[in-house]
Amino acid sequence: MSATHLDETVAMADLELVQHLRGLEARQRDVEAQTATVLAELDRRKAYRADGHASMWGLLRVTAGWSDRECRERMRIARLVAAFPDAGELLGGRAGVGREHRRDRARLRQSALR
Repeated sequence: MSATHLDETVAMADLELVQHLRGLEARQRDVEAQTATVLAELDRRKAYRADGHASMWGLLRVTAGWSDRECRERMRIARLVAAFPDAGELLGGRAGVGREHRRDRARLRQSALR
């Protein structure tokens, strides 16, 4: 964080900080939705092969520097988006990735019970 950001943050009133947090969260959700869409398309195209990777994991570990857990969680969301295009809450930015992780696990449990 730059000194400018810190100074601006310290100078904000409580309500301004809350509004700023809301804006940051909305932007983060938009980025997460875009990331899930990009990952789903890279996976569909098997684009990881171009760099000699055997799977998306290799590509994501090298390109994004993500941990195994981050790769697993992000690819679950990407595959959920690919399998259920109507999971538009994520794409619309209204639901965070954490909520989608919980929904993904619930859908998997429901399909296992059928």
